[in-house]
Amino acid sequence: MDFDLIVKSGEVIDGTGNPWYRADVGVKDGKIAAVSRMGLEGGERLIEAKGLMVSPGFINPHGHIGRLLHEDNVVLQSVMQGVTVECVGNCGMAVYTMSEEYRRFLQGFSEATPVDWLTLEEWREKMEARGIGLNIVPFLGFGTIRASVMGQEGEGGERFKPAKEEVEQMKALVVDGMGDRAFGLTVGLSYQVQRNASTEEIIALAKLAARHGGVFMAHARGGDKSTQEFIEICEKTPIPGCLSHATLAANRLSVAQFRDARERGVEVLFDLYPWIHGSGKNLGFWLFGHQLMKKRDPKAWRFWNIKNLDDPFFEETAERLKDDAEWGAVKAEAIERMRMLVKENEERRRILEEKGINLTVPPIWDVRERVGIAYSPSHPEFEGDDTKLPTALREVMEVLGSKDVWEAVRELFIADKGKTLVVNTSIKPRGRREKHVIASYRMPESIVSSDASLYITHPRAWGSWPKVLQRYVRELNVLRLEDAIRKMTSLPAQFLGFVDRGLIRPGMWADLVVFDPKRVTNKATYRDPRQYPEGIIKVLVNGEVVVDEGEYTGALPGKILRRS
Repeated sequence: MDFDLIVKSGEVIDGTGNPWYRADVGVKDGKIAAVSRMGLEGGERLIEAKGLMVSPGFINPHGHIGRLLHEDNVVLQSVMQGVTVECVGNCGMAVYTMSEEYRRFLQGFSEATPVDWLTLEEWREKMEARGIGLNIVPFLGFGTIRASVMGQEGEGGERFKPAKEEVEQMKALVVDGMGDRAFGLTVGLSYQVQRNASTEEIIALAKLAARHGGVFMAHARGGDKSTQEFIEICEKTPIPGCLSHATLAANRLSVAQFRDARERGVEVLFDLYPWIHGSGKNLGFWLFGHQLMKKRDPKAWRFWNIKNLDDPFFEETAERLKDDAEWGAVKAEAIERMRMLVKENEERRRILEEKGINLTVPPIWDVRERVGIAYSPSHPEFEGDDTKLPTALREVMEVLGSKDVWEAVRELFIADKGKTLVVNTSIKPRGRREKHVIASYRMPESIVSSDASLYITHPRAWGSWPKVLQRYVRELNVLRLEDAIRKMTSLPAQFLGFVDRGLIRPGMWADLVVFDPKRVTNKATYRDPRQYPEGIIKVLVNGEVVVDEGEYTGALPGKILRRS
């Protein structure tokens, strides 16, 4: 046979943004061997694609599946959407190129399997030995590296200026990781340990990544100066950069800074997911821990990364909270935890001002305003989405007549038998709205992403690419189909430095998606996020069919990719 597989008579969108054309695509040994308008013969398998679109596989530049890939190596939430490549290690949070102490820290969040590696190459070998449902692009995490050398906050990581020998140790880890052919460096500058680093400290490490041909991705620090700091890092290093999960058009200043930077020759892009509201979790998270606390409560982690929405753990917890003595202890701890977070934040602000250190200290979120209800069996009227804003906890408190927000959380949590789902809401007068998402996607520098981890209770994990194709292409007609596909394929491929993925061309790896543009539909919602899309007919990863007629085939052809 000339070909292992032929995709026949599809309307090919090659990833460049050019209009589609009708052709056959022949696959041999995992790669695209031929693209022909005249038709191809001699295929061991034939996929009939008449009336369907054939595009390169979708590339996600910003996600968090790597943190638990050793527990869920298939990643169906991604491949069922047509995603064939996922970047990992984002927001400075990688699970490799780390110290032994940091390895033990990670082990605390992994119940099912041991974290028995340190280097990127060791992680790569273990993941590939298990098999992976899609291709993985590993980045080095600044937070992982800084904590590995300086410790967590309270153990040294709170310091604003590392010792000279610590800087050298961090540099050595970057060199080691880039030697293992990582694709670059990421930061999450609003998170612990990383938030204490100066711009100069980051540039020093980014220069090493750039020297090895790497790129830079940044979860910005927050505040009016955050976009400018990202641009400064990229310009002074210099290094190609992608600003993470940024609805850039929501801020005119950021748009102007971005355009000015590109005019000066600074190579910057940005990615965003097609949803208004942020991270989803179980309401109990706000009772049993907070993501900014120094020592994460294992119970809090369970409320965030929910492996089973019907886990009896949630109802059992709700039953425990019916006991007044139990509740009193939980409430007191929650109040004290929030008080300490505010106190520590203000102390950090004072120290920075006294020392003249120019770092941003965003305020601690007010849970009454920034947490909204996505799902409540007992009070569905509280539920909201991108059209109807989720009811904020402050409003829940008023409706229920609770004396404070914590009593409202308890009452709703018990009434819902622990099933309440919440999101971080965008409810400020200047908050993100769909018009900002649309305007951002219309910018030529924007890339589609998910910012999704495994087990997250947010629709961005299950329907981001189908939603763009459904809502912004088919329904609202604010993007050409070919332009949307470019933002999902060749643009992220270009940024990552791929020369063999992201386009439909002979010699490219056969990462392909066959979909029905008239039927592709996102099914995931804030209320019920874990739903696969419709209209994604077939997905090929490295030439193997992973999704066939909308069903997973059991194939695990993915690889942990290496920077060229």
